[in-house]
Amino acid sequence: MPIDPIASYKQQVESLTTELQACYLTLKDFNDYNKKLQQQIALLNDRLSRFEKRGDGYNPQWSWIDKIVFILEDEDRPMQAFEIIEKLEEREPQIIENMYEPGKYFSVVLAKAKEYGRVLSVKQKGTRGALYMSADV
Repeated sequence: MPIDPIASYKQQVESLTTELQACYLTLKDFNDYNKKLQQQIALLNDRLSRFEKRGDGYNPQWSWIDKIVFILEDEDRPMQAFEIIEKLEEREPQIIENMYEPGKYFSVVLAKAKEYGRVLSVKQKGTRGALYMSADV
């Protein structure tokens, strides 16, 4: 029985079409996954740029006292505790978000920093709280 070339070609075209559709679906899945990864990278880069001022020497691995002293030296002015907390929150919001009451926590850290001689405090009449400044300057 002779082989019908047209039927053979139709079968090859159908086979290649099925394979092409499978490749298209795989490529589409890959592109979707790639878009998700690109969005995650953009989000992480955005978070990184908001949390860290690149090149200013801030290190998220420092102790809380070192971070507070850095903020005081970077601002180069006396600051109240809530201002220090705001500046730290700009750099590391995820840490502040996880604290129940950041003000109470930082009052303990500021007291330790004063005890170690790294921070000086001055109480001004008529203001709530004290003004803190770096003793390392």
